[in-house]
Amino acid sequence: MMRLRNFLPLGVVALVGAIVLGAPNKAHATYMVTLTSGSSTATINDNNAPAGTYFDFNPATNHINSFGISFAGYTIDFSGSTNTPGVNGLAFQTSQTLTVTASASATSPLRIDVTADGYLPGLANPSVLYVDNSISTTLLTGPMTGAATTFINGGGAGLTTSTVSLTGPPTGIVIAGSAQSPRFTTIPTGTPFSMTSELVISNLAVGGGTNLTWTSAAIAAPAPAGLVLALTGMPLMGFGAWIRRRRIATQA
Repeated sequence: MMRLRNFLPLGVVALVGAIVLGAPNKAHATYMVTLTSGSSTATINDNNAPAGTYFDFNPATNHINSFGISFAGYTIDFSGSTNTPGVNGLAFQTSQTLTVTASASATSPLRIDVTADGYLPGLANPSVLYVDNSISTTLLTGPMTGAATTFINGGGAGLTTSTVSLTGPPTGIVIAGSAQSPRFTTIPTGTPFSMTSELVISNLAVGGGTNLTWTSAAIAAPAPAGLVLALTGMPLMGFGAWIRRRRIATQA
């Protein structure tokens, strides 16, 4: 029998995608995009509530579409979605596609943070959140680099995935590619969590352009029984070792 802990990290994107297709949109606490380059910052908010720096043209909840953005020397088209608060307390996802070109005034890397909160795991404690951080492209020109990272609860006490990146060739030949980084962390049942999907574009040549799709997908699953036993048994094991040492000392 295939072990659950081995299967879930590899199939998390496919499973989330399959579940999300038939899922209805639900209300959420926050879904927003933050653009940063050097000292410049701008925002796009779902349904323009509240109004951000740029306009969300998609009236559907949990979707953001904004086109013709002129920001810090970059021209940007953005399309993204989230399935907040998740599907049946099991599957959670944000997915984004970006097309960007750079002008001579784009002197700093471009960072895009897409944040949604209010995801709610619904399994019995303890549960494990399997997170898959991925990036793909059909167009990379020049030596530019696109690097994606996923943060659960802002990183810190939550989880930060390994960064995955795609780098264009120095000759400017168009290439396609993808990369992913499965990770896992524990999430208390019934405790809402946030997911931030971050993309950093650097070294994009003047006049160069690219499109990138980056996705943060997660599945909540019961912690493997062996892990639970190991965690709950560790204090007792330590206490047993202490007793044995005491007995040896007494006999000596």
